[in-house]
Amino acid sequence: VRVPSRPIQIEDCFLGCVLLRCLLSNSSFNLHNGVKSTMKFTLATVLLLTAQASAFTVGFSPTSTRVSDTSLKAKNVSFKEDSRRALVAGINKVADAVRVTLGPKGRNVVLERNYGAPEIVNDGVTIAREISLRDPEENVGASLIQEVAAKSDSKAGDGTTTSTIMTQALVNNGMRAVTAGINPVGLNRGIRKAARVITDEIRAIAK
Repeated sequence: VRVPSRPIQIEDCFLGCVLLRCLLSNSSFNLHNGVKSTMKFTLATVLLLTAQASAFTVGFSPTSTRVSDTSLKAKNVSFKEDSRRALVAGINKVADAVRVTLGPKGRNVVLERNYGAPEIVNDGVTIAREISLRDPEENVGASLIQEVAAKSDSKAGDGTTTSTIMTQALVNNGMRAVTAGINPVGLNRGIRKAARVITDEIRAIAK
């Protein structure tokens, strides 16, 4: 049973900060002095993009209406839990396909081509771009995480798989909090505030 959303409370913003902090503390990154400055700047950029995308998704109002497919044909309208469930399902499907490529021991993925031989890749953004889901509602969620990977690639030049996995973790944990009754707008603000504080610290120690 979903607890009705309540007004924004300080603890809602705090929970958003905690979600991001816990995610980083469990990550494989080491931010000690041995890390190169370029790596720190890359992580800062990836972190900001991840927080922005996940905060937008988690902050999706449970009382709003989402209309999928912007073409002129008939629109598919869904509300509340159904809408959020479809978004998360799409995000998870893309992230699960991308996450196997993480790190130096990451595995390859075979991409089927309509023409020519299949392509073997281990690049997160390339895999994400190639995924198109049959369900139009889930495809909206897939598009959100594809945008995260694309922006990480264009702005940082790396970290596409990392940003995809971080977004997936933040969205799934954030959705659990929203389902438990935490105000999504407050959670959104907490994630963004935590991202700003952490990225400022990363930039400071990278100088």
